[in-house]
Amino acid sequence: MVDFFLNTRRDMIDTLQISLRAVRQLLGLSAQELGELIGLTRQTINNLELGKSQMSPTQYVALCAVIDHYVSEKPELLTAIIAVLKVSVSNTDGQTISNVHNSSFLKKWFFCFPNDYKEFIGNVESSGENYAKFLSTLAQNYKIFVDWTFLVMPNANNVLDTMLPELIAANNSIIVPLRVVEYLQQQMLSSKQEEADRAKAAIITINKYLNKGAIQIRGEKEDSNIYSTFISVFAKYKSSYRLCLLTQDENLAKDIQVMNEKQELKGFPIMTCFLSDDNTIKIYDKDSKPGTSLDIKQIGSNTVQFNVEEVAKGWDTIE
Repeated sequence: MVDFFLNTRRDMIDTLQISLRAVRQLLGLSAQELGELIGLTRQTINNLELGKSQMSPTQYVALCAVIDHYVSEKPELLTAIIAVLKVSVSNTDGQTISNVHNSSFLKKWFFCFPNDYKEFIGNVESSGENYAKFLSTLAQNYKIFVDWTFLVMPNANNVLDTMLPELIAANNSIIVPLRVVEYLQQQMLSSKQEEADRAKAAIITINKYLNKGAIQIRGEKEDSNIYSTFISVFAKYKSSYRLCLLTQDENLAKDIQVMNEKQELKGFPIMTCFLSDDNTIKIYDKDSKPGTSLDIKQIGSNTVQFNVEEVAKGWDTIE
């Protein structure tokens, strides 16, 4: 198996090594104290900070464990450490390397290995212990995106409620593009009562999860339509995160699956799922029939506007 993430892991190591002194100081540790925590001498720590020796993967993992421990004790450290790492090194595409996932540096490291996606899909069942494990895996290990076709489904709220405890425990959140929210606002004004009611219910769900910290709205003024937003964001972050899209749109799901097959778009396979008739989340395959084939390519950006500055975060990160 080709290890597409070898360079990513090397970049993560380089990023931490370049900023090691600053990170250590943020943790309030001397070189001697940090070395004692991970079984290294003060001189070895100094050599790493000065670039006299190359940080090994084993040393990186040990340092991540220390950082995660201190962040768990003082969560405010996370923002400061991320800020230090962001200015240290960029990858070949000009994007800053992300060393953290869901507030864990160690978790991000272990994400950057060839995954067991196909085996995972093969073992998923629609009920019982395996289904619970499936939802738990999504909530803990994936960046989950939803589009409006999923949110307007009658039982979408109940399904998301099932995932809520796992999302909160993993310090994870579902991502809703700004264009999706705008479109739902527009649909609330529809002359068709059913469409308006479903859109209103979806907005209520979004607000509910916003208040619980389990949804974040992301978008920028330059975003075009919903379809293009998903495609561009997934192309940007496919190499860094395990991504999942919840959608009832077969056309969008098929286009995402095409992205998975493109050799030039290296990274984790993007999982596409839909809400089935039995009110469980299922993974798309060639025989999937989610019950709707709405064409979101036709939905433009000329909709009711949210205040971007107050509500939406940008696409510079999806943490």
